[in-house]
Amino acid sequence: MRVALKASLVLVALTFATTNANAWFCTAESKNGASGTGFHFFKNESEKAALSECRSHSRGQRCRITSCW
Repeated sequence: MRVALKASLVLVALTFATTNANAWFCTAESKNGASGTGFHFFKNESEKAALSECRSHSRGQRCRITSCW
């Protein structure tokens, strides 16, 4: 019984540890109004995705990260 309970608790913990609630969401903007968003489990990957999306719309304008949470 204790083994089953421990196994269940581990399974629940792993399930919550891999949900989107633990992922980063970042936004990037340029001066001409272009923007991009990024969503990833690692902050630096989320920032790269947001910058990449922003650059694809910015027509050569520089993009910067405006927020991450």
